[in-house]
Amino acid sequence: MNGDDIEELLKDESLNIPEEAFAPAEEPRREQKDGEKGHKEKKKLPHKKTSEMTDAELREYLADKARKKSARRSIFTALLTTFLIIIAILAVENRDVFTKSNLRRVFSFGRGSGTYEAFTYESGSKQSFHMCGDKLAVISSSSMQLLGANGATVFRQASPFDSPAVTGNEKQALFYGIGAEYIFTADSDGSSRQMSTNGKILSAFISENGYIAVATEQTGYKALVTVYNPDLTAVYEWWSGTGYVLDACLTGGDRYLAVLTISDAGSAVKFLDIRTGDLCSEQSFPGELFIELKATKSSAGVTALGDEEVVYIPMTGSIRSYSYEGKYLSDFVMGEDFTVLCLSETRAAGEVEIISLGENLTETGRVGYNETLVDISAGDGKILVMGAGSLTLMNKKCEETERSDRLMTASSVILTDSGDVLLLHSYYASLFYFD
Repeated sequence: MNGDDIEELLKDESLNIPEEAFAPAEEPRREQKDGEKGHKEKKKLPHKKTSEMTDAELREYLADKARKKSARRSIFTALLTTFLIIIAILAVENRDVFTKSNLRRVFSFGRGSGTYEAFTYESGSKQSFHMCGDKLAVISSSSMQLLGANGATVFRQASPFDSPAVTGNEKQALFYGIGAEYIFTADSDGSSRQMSTNGKILSAFISENGYIAVATEQTGYKALVTVYNPDLTAVYEWWSGTGYVLDACLTGGDRYLAVLTISDAGSAVKFLDIRTGDLCSEQSFPGELFIELKATKSSAGVTALGDEEVVYIPMTGSIRSYSYEGKYLSDFVMGEDFTVLCLSETRAAGEVEIISLGENLTETGRVGYNETLVDISAGDGKILVMGAGSLTLMNKKCEETERSDRLMTASSVILTDSGDVLLLHSYYASLFYFD
């Protein structure tokens, strides 16, 4: 509605608006100084009930209230418009600050720090969690579930696994069990599929493009690694005759299969071309034990986590390593372009040192942590550390940026890709907000 429409509406005689309502608002009175001409004082309305006023007094009274209400509305509208303009300017100039997560905090009026927006899932023993984009995959000995960002169940099925495990990518969750002979995939739209494997599962991996690598036990061999395309059709098989397979993943745009094996001689990492079947390269580590592989982001290669060091192994090029210097590995987080280590002087619970490493294992920060470490999560250049009595958010330099000294009753914590903090309990999860 524009100004002309308002003017026409006010002229509508059927509304019975008194003419005095169109008069200009009264100017504030001021004391008359010597030498100034006097101002005509506005006649005050008698202090009466409206039922006792004459028609003329009642019209003037209502007109005065209409003018004051209009003035207050104009002031509020001007302030609201100014506020929205300021928010719009700040949003343009600070795109990195005005994220979905941060705006959610800004408009959570009066809540402060704490946990909110709890959603539930089925409890069960041997629980495991994995974030699949903005969805949470949960598996236990009793159920498999994929929950949306609002807590709604996208997928749910009874779990047949004695040793359940879950992994995933941005759009899919991959549910399986160590020692089982089938896997389940659940998509973000709720569709799911089941597939039998070529033996008892040792490890499973799914790439961002939906390619799956499954290592299984095989009679007469140490293991078999099978690569499946997104349609769950087997496209490559590698049989291991000399080493037991501990882990396997795809790298280099899903063209190369990286396999971690262990034997009496130590650990080894092999790179194989799944199109040709050729062995592209192999690196041996005599006397060392590695337990996990993580594909790197920028090139064909992996980061291998061991009990004494972490090693970056490119398919071609120089190997780089970071030694624990005799300390024990208490916990860790591995990403495509980062690794976070928690090292301690003893195996017993106590003070740990948190160390942040880049993709090439260059140290970007370290800090001592003297609380009892419960869990750690990381991503997007941030590190989230949960202790028994606090929750701390750090940057990749291990500098504290947020902290809440609250008793943490959750069993684990996840820092999502959007920057949200998710506290995980046995049967429910909740978002946590710092002040």
